Amino acid sequence: MDGPMVQNSGGQVERFASTGGWTLATKPITELYASMDLIPLTAEQQTLVEEVAAAIYRPCCNNHTLFPDCNHGMAMLGVLELMASQGASADEMFEAAKYINAYWFPQQTLETALYLKSNDEVDFADADARLVVGDRFSSASGFGMVHENLQAQGLLKQAPDQGGSCAN
Repeated sequence: MDGPMVQNSGGQVERFASTGGWTLATKPITELYASMDLIPLTAEQQTLVEEVAAAIYRPCCNNHTLFPDCNHGMAMLGVLELMASQGASADEMFEAAKYINAYWFPQQTLETALYLKSNDEVDFADADARLVVGDRFSSASGFGMVHENLQAQGLLKQAPDQGGSCAN
């Protein structure tokens, strides 16, 4: 129970989105968090999960999956642990993460695919999964750079100024 979430929480692991919603628990979150070995891993598998998770980002924040402060991060960590327990390689984990992120973040993935095609002449399906899920494209700041680049190139249509509201 000494991972990045505990180390960076100031003793308040329950303040993150991935843990703060555990309001139905019969015990304090601090007693439940990392208290059970749900997916048993060998030391080698655990090391693999930690190495891969540290290199997988999501565009909702600037944190890697080894710091699963949101539900996407916690779910991805669970997927990686399950894959490791079944003998998956790092390459297989990165490839799975590429398409899981695409499912969770379709707009960001579409823009990343457009960026890769327009700037690097690479189709999303052929793009290196490690690159796609890394901080350059899949962190919040990385995706912001992608979005701004596409806007600067005129490749993104601007949303109409007349947005809907509750009064309309």
